[in-house]
Amino acid sequence: MSKLLKLLELLEIKGAVLVIVVSLETVDVVVCGGMKLKNSKKLRSRKSRSRKLVNARKRLLYSQQVEKYDLFAEKDDRSQSHQEYFEIFYKAQHILRDNEWPDFIASLRKPLPLSFRFNRHASSSFELRHCLDGATKMDIPMALYGKKEDLTSKDGSCTYLPWCDAWQFDATERELETREEWKGLSKWLANSTSLGVISRQEIVSMIPVIFLDVKPHHRVLDMCASPGSKTSQVLDILSSDPFGQGFVVANDADPKRAYTLVRRCAALGSACTKLMVTQHKAQKFPASCKQNNGSEEFQQYDRIVCDVPCCGDGTLRKSPDMWRRWHPGFAIGLHSLQIQIAMRGLSLLQVGGIMTYSTCTFNPIEDEAVVADLLRRCKGSVELLDVSDYFPALVRHPGLSKWEVFDDNMNIHQSFESCMRSPSLSGMTKHIFRRSMWPPSDSEEYPLYRCMRLYPQDQNTGGFFVAVIRKKATISIPRPRRCCRHQLPFFCYKKAVTSRTLTNIVTVFQLKDKFLKKYGDQLFSRTHDSVGVLTIIAPELRDHAFNEQKLCPFRIVSAGCKISERDGRGCSFRLSQEGCRLIAEYARQRILSIPAKALKMLLYNVGHFVTINRNVPEFDRIFQQLAKLKSGPCIIRCQLSGNIQRDSSEQSNNKKSVNYHTENRSNEAFLYSFYDSNGPRIKIAVLYGKGLELTPRATAQVYLSHLIQQKPSK
Repeated sequence: MSKLLKLLELLEIKGAVLVIVVSLETVDVVVCGGMKLKNSKKLRSRKSRSRKLVNARKRLLYSQQVEKYDLFAEKDDRSQSHQEYFEIFYKAQHILRDNEWPDFIASLRKPLPLSFRFNRHASSSFELRHCLDGATKMDIPMALYGKKEDLTSKDGSCTYLPWCDAWQFDATERELETREEWKGLSKWLANSTSLGVISRQEIVSMIPVIFLDVKPHHRVLDMCASPGSKTSQVLDILSSDPFGQGFVVANDADPKRAYTLVRRCAALGSACTKLMVTQHKAQKFPASCKQNNGSEEFQQYDRIVCDVPCCGDGTLRKSPDMWRRWHPGFAIGLHSLQIQIAMRGLSLLQVGGIMTYSTCTFNPIEDEAVVADLLRRCKGSVELLDVSDYFPALVRHPGLSKWEVFDDNMNIHQSFESCMRSPSLSGMTKHIFRRSMWPPSDSEEYPLYRCMRLYPQDQNTGGFFVAVIRKKATISIPRPRRCCRHQLPFFCYKKAVTSRTLTNIVTVFQLKDKFLKKYGDQLFSRTHDSVGVLTIIAPELRDHAFNEQKLCPFRIVSAGCKISERDGRGCSFRLSQEGCRLIAEYARQRILSIPAKALKMLLYNVGHFVTINRNVPEFDRIFQQLAKLKSGPCIIRCQLSGNIQRDSSEQSNNKKSVNYHTENRSNEAFLYSFYDSNGPRIKIAVLYGKGLELTPRATAQVYLSHLIQQKPSK
């Protein structure tokens, strides 16, 4: 009876007398009175091919042999049956030896440990120093970054991995919150993430960018970028050289996921001047064109991250509910899309450039089969690189040369022809299969052993697949159609020289003429946001994105770094931290020098007005500076100590690491504030976006820690 009630809840039928007729093929619901909120026929919406295959498989099993698949089975029973399919499928692929299989399954049943990395170059030096000090207090091994060996904390719960420059815990984030010795770790992680100092990222997710060997002058494309961990990893590398001319274009087909990508990368601050986020189907991503002597010249990329959509069974540790949903039909429905995305990536790649093709699945149909088809289609124009000697500390397995192809009924087909002749498959199901799903007959021509497979039991990570591909010659691929009217950009960026917002900023702060001469061509505003929003875009990204836009328009979600935002509280704009640093150098007025004691009081009350009391000596000095000013925005200049100096040092495999040392010298920092003459009162207002609500408080803690360390002036 309880199972029938669950079915009624699923159908959402309320206030009625029901008569249910159950047969082997259908479940009929007769409603006597009341109201049926949902009709099962109306619930038939458009579904992906893989989902249709899974549903067809369920119906077939139910009609042929009810005991194999019970319609009213509990979730645990379903998970058990799908795990049996999982084991049958991958044991037939021979991805591991028989003695390794128990450890493999046991690892998949364990939760994924917490891991993170530092954004050494993209984050502020003061914020980085503050987070490093906090980590040292919690016994996180901060390492002398030149060391090559692993470093482990005293209790063995945290390990530094030099090959990927990341840190990994032996526990999940939820477990760390409950342990008394790690009581402050969750708060430290949240604050450091909101400041952009650290990025939480799986260890295996860092591998594609590591093997790309990105340099500060490279043009990088991330084809399926959301949620943005790899994009932020690339941005940090590009920020290592302030004079580098590289940039990254991050794309995602889903607009919601694209905005998630923007919010995640926004914490990196000024590094976003080299970032543009677009929303295109990856297999139809447009190429940027440039006029050269009257002819069109495509601007290609030096490095491409091609992390394609997949069935995701390598993420079972992070998403255990996938046990109930796993089925071979998922991979069958995605194989063609993955080839299209990868081929488009190779066409956009510069000759001599490198692309990493990666998935978070163990399925060879989505892994080696796609790589083999890429090599076959390109006919020697690309090569699969042998990177087995790179990063010896990384435990990996070679790619497969042979594998089996299952249909939706868990039957094996030895060849494409036998699959097409199979009487158990319908015509629609046969139409989904492709000849490229089967292993190539000549395995020597396709060195698939150069691919990398990573399994969870080796280094306590998730499952992953990576192939490193270099382009040797031009590939002739049909050019995708130009964007239609309904595919115009989200925001049409235009130069902000005549923008009302820029005019207001110049007037309020009395900016010098040098400011517009230096940054005038890099400042842009959005036509849909005529007031308040200004962004600064690196020159090389500006030329790539907006030159000849009529020939090759991008569907832009975000471009560059915001220096100002809308503000409806008595002012047309509100400066970001990056905007304060940029404008303070050229401002002639509304720059305040506040004593440390008064600044501490403002920082303790960040985001709230503090009344200026002239009886307090420190506030009296502030009042003297503000006496002749009207209500409006101001920039507070403060002196901070303990800045971090960065020194580059060469390491093995041509990888660079950074050693940090501190000097007890003062350095200027700037904070955006708003002055209200009616109080008179003043407040520090730190601009933050959605998902970064902890930024104001975390920023205040950074400044307070450096102010407290200062010695009192004599």
